[in-house]
Amino acid sequence: MKKIFIKTRNVRNFIGLVEALKSKPKNIPKMGLIYGEPGLGKSQTALWLACKYDGIYIRASNLMTSRWLVEEIVREMDELPRYLTSDNFNVVISKLIQKPKIIFVDEIDYLMNNYKSVETLRDIHDKTDCPIIFVGMGLALRKLERYKHLYDRFSEIVKFETFEIEDLSQIFSQLSEIPFTPDSIEYIHKKYNRFRQIVQLISKLECFAKENNLEEAFKILTQTTVLGAICGRVCPHFKQCMGSCVRGIKSEPINIGNLETYIFDNALQKNYKIETTNKIEGKKVAVIGGGPSGLTCAAFLSMNGAKVTIYEKQPKLGGITRYGIPDFRLPREVIDKTVEKILSLGIEAKCNQTLGKDYELVDIEKQYDAVYLSVGANVSSKMNIPGEDLDGVYGGNELLETGIHPNYTGKSVAISGGGNVAMDAARTIKRLGAKNVYVIYRRAREQMPAEDYEVEEAMKEGVEFLFQNNIVKIIGNEKVEKLECIKTELVQKEGEKRLVPVNIEGSNYTLDMDYIVMAVGSKANKEVVEKTGLETTEYGNIKVDEKYMTSRKGVFAGGDLIGTKATVAWAARSGRNASEEIQKYLLGEE
Repeated sequence: MKKIFIKTRNVRNFIGLVEALKSKPKNIPKMGLIYGEPGLGKSQTALWLACKYDGIYIRASNLMTSRWLVEEIVREMDELPRYLTSDNFNVVISKLIQKPKIIFVDEIDYLMNNYKSVETLRDIHDKTDCPIIFVGMGLALRKLERYKHLYDRFSEIVKFETFEIEDLSQIFSQLSEIPFTPDSIEYIHKKYNRFRQIVQLISKLECFAKENNLEEAFKILTQTTVLGAICGRVCPHFKQCMGSCVRGIKSEPINIGNLETYIFDNALQKNYKIETTNKIEGKKVAVIGGGPSGLTCAAFLSMNGAKVTIYEKQPKLGGITRYGIPDFRLPREVIDKTVEKILSLGIEAKCNQTLGKDYELVDIEKQYDAVYLSVGANVSSKMNIPGEDLDGVYGGNELLETGIHPNYTGKSVAISGGGNVAMDAARTIKRLGAKNVYVIYRRAREQMPAEDYEVEEAMKEGVEFLFQNNIVKIIGNEKVEKLECIKTELVQKEGEKRLVPVNIEGSNYTLDMDYIVMAVGSKANKEVVEKTGLETTEYGNIKVDEKYMTSRKGVFAGGDLIGTKATVAWAARSGRNASEEIQKYLLGEE
């Protein structure tokens, strides 16, 4: 752990108080109070500032008397205490008048019940005009208000607040010698909000990292994710965790995806156990949808003692990871082992069960204490262009999910889109024998949502990319025959953060084509959503509040069904966050 002092929001406010007291004119009260809950770094900051400003730091104690207090101040002035308290007091006054100093009195709560000690500090202030700063606990302000004649001298009062997520990110980036993902920091922020706890946690995690203790590393990772072996392989790390790694500012970021994969693969091979509690033992929860979000939610609920049952429409669990991501990118063995590890927590899985067909949501609600909906958004969006209903036009999600493809041998296929689904579809179709595979994307390569390495792999396999091109019409007689495309230019429009593609008039051209795959996004299944009877958003997603609760009490929803970012990591995060809210609900803490 790095030996540096972190200037968090609280520290900056403390410095602001000191500077404000120093700048006050002569004969204006210069007493200040710093107060707040324990563990926020008040004492460390006071000691640091005492050194920074060449001040005097006194730590009060429960038995400290007025005499003891003055003697401690004398010692901090590098003087030997006199026998008489009055002599010591005169030494303090004389020295402070000769060379003014700021006095920091820590643990002031101990002196609040000792009237003489408090009065002594007031007298020192009044006779020397030196700033005196009290540092105390959360009740220090209330105690101080008892002494009206003293309270009036306090011109600056600052409360130390619990850390915000920005404070925590700053602490981890500056103090830790190992990287932490934004998700991990967010989770730690929810669990720990004291500087002392955080420093201890960093030290412990660094120890694990240096010792290469993979079992302990697995225990720590499973506090935030159970899909490490999957996310480590398929998620866009350079845009998510690695994109936030501070090491990337000066050099290459830590390869978090590979580390995550390594730790989880080792854990799955050696069958490390996931730690559990009985926090919500006796509670029954139904999870509808066995994809990343549902699996994560089910795992964390089960880890905390709940009896969880997963309802899944497909023959096996995994959702998009099994039925939407090709095997060459995510081996099925990895999915099987991950699912097996999650089910080992005591989770029951009921596959081949479709909502609205094999069971109704209202019936499930009666059987369980809470329900979590995570059936995904696997219906491909359309471009709403002429010819989109012709035979030979497919949705990327549907092709990948079903695995049912036409005969591409010797054919030309166009993929519209630039995300992961587009890359997976293009590479799959090329491997199935297509002669020409084109990825048509209306923006430039650097704007593509897909990972660079995915694009590079697709290029190596013979996929052609038409950047800054857009499909405007599909031509054919019942079946696809041609595409009409138009070139685009990127312009900066007012109010837009990213460059906007604009069609270049007169740049139209046609391409002979046999099949078109639409990979321009996905949406929730309208029929399934309607059968739930739950309130929806204007985009057709299930509407939830900040606690992932739907319009019906006890029914929660998450993942792509509520419109989260379409990556496995974001879906899993949604499931984990929802599990925490479900736990609160089951414990009556909502």
